[in-house]
Amino acid sequence: MSRSEVLRLYRKMLKYSSMFSDYNFREYSLARVKESFRENRLVGLQKGICLLTRNRFLEDKEAITKAIEKAQKNLEMLQRQAQISQMYKGERLVIEAETPSKK
Repeated sequence: MSRSEVLRLYRKMLKYSSMFSDYNFREYSLARVKESFRENRLVGLQKGICLLTRNRFLEDKEAITKAIEKAQKNLEMLQRQAQISQMYKGERLVIEAETPSKK
């Protein structure tokens, strides 16, 4: 999987994470996606792509493939949960209220 495909996967996960109607689920899923990609950041090196996991490089293609497959499964789960969340919207929290515009 190329770097652009991984970035596309990351953007899709952020998109679906931001679709949760509940503030707490939305913020948690956004933070979790960012954290997981930060932990498993793909770093392009001169000799190819290595996976950076907690300050150590993994050049094992199996480990990279497993991390990408896990992210794809998480994306599928996010898509399902975001759709369900949209069906059962609750009231917005006070923290989510839009600030009145100043005129």
